[in-house]
Amino acid sequence: MVQCNFGKETSEGYQVYPASTYKVVINDWERSKARTGTPQIRWKAQIIEGPFKGKPITEHTPLTEKALWKVANLIYGAGVDARKLNLDTSSTAFDQILNACKGRKSYWLLSEDTDNNGKLRNNVDSYSQVEDQEIVEFEMPDDAPDFVKGEDVNFQE
Repeated sequence: MVQCNFGKETSEGYQVYPASTYKVVINDWERSKARTGTPQIRWKAQIIEGPFKGKPITEHTPLTEKALWKVANLIYGAGVDARKLNLDTSSTAFDQILNACKGRKSYWLLSEDTDNNGKLRNNVDSYSQVEDQEIVEFEMPDDAPDFVKGEDVNFQE
């Protein structure tokens, strides 16, 4: 017997956007797990310009060693500069950095792809900063424990 989760199997509520660069505002984030069990961040954003203005867009960034570049680039693309930090992704300080992204604008470059089931979907290939948005530098206070401070995170622009 195979159980059918109709919400996951239909594309209702999920819109695939044409491949292009979209200006978005990040509204929220939450910790979640991928179907594989991998911990990730689910970013909830909204397109704020163009023909899809007002439409929602969701991005997932895995919290794995190999994929942390994606989280770091999304944060930096939102204009939050945390490159001087080296944090555990389960820490309160890490959550504060993610919270600093709320309400921030960014450009997301979307491509079109198909998933394992042949359904069309979007991938966010890169994130870039909005020119007229002030950069927020995120640094730990001087009295933070030494284990919280660390090497620069490798951001790609």
